[in-house]
Amino acid sequence: MKKVNELTGIKESETGLTHPGLWDLAADKQMLHEEQPLQVARCTKIIRGETEDDNKYMIRLKHAKFVVALGDKVAPTDIEEAMRVGVDRVKYSIQIPLPPKIN
Repeated sequence: MKKVNELTGIKESETGLTHPGLWDLAADKQMLHEEQPLQVARCTKIIRGETEDDNKYMIRLKHAKFVVALGDKVAPTDIEEAMRVGVDRVKYSIQIPLPPKIN
C-alpha cells in the first residue's frame, strides 16, 4: 500500500485534511452564505401524534427545554430519543440528526 501511495503522490496528513489543491473554497463560501448555522440540542422525548408526521419532539438546549417540530429535510424515522440533533436558531425545529459526541 505504501508503494501505491508513493507512486500516486498521496501523503497521509496528521490533521485528516486533504491536499490544499483539492479544496473548493468558492463552494465552501457559498454554502456558508446559503445555509444558516445550527445549534446542537438533545432530543429528550418524542411526543407521539395521531400520525408520524404529527409527532412533536422535546429538545434540551443548555438549560432550556422546547417542544418543536421537524424541519423539511429530516424524516421522523431519523430521530430517536436521547439523540443529538442540529436545530434552527430561530424556530428551534430539528434540521439534522447528529452523531454521538466523541470525547
